[in-house]
Amino acid sequence: MARTSFTLIMLAVAGGMALLLGIVGIYGVISYSVSQRTRSIGIRIALGARTQSITGLFVRDGLWPPGPASRSV
Repeated sequence: MARTSFTLIMLAVAGGMALLLGIVGIYGVISYSVSQRTRSIGIRIALGARTQSITGLFVRDGLWPPGPASRSV
């Protein structure tokens, strides 16, 4: 019983670490994308874009596996 419990705890710790690394990676991709497109964000805001649409744009770009460069928009 103790061996099974220890195995489950270690599996949970490994899963938690993998989840944390994934979150940090997605944050890094979105942060890099925003830093590269700061001028574009400013122009969109000046033209009247809503904050939600700008945030959604960068979140979609961060979560789309091929990245923003390979899209045919």
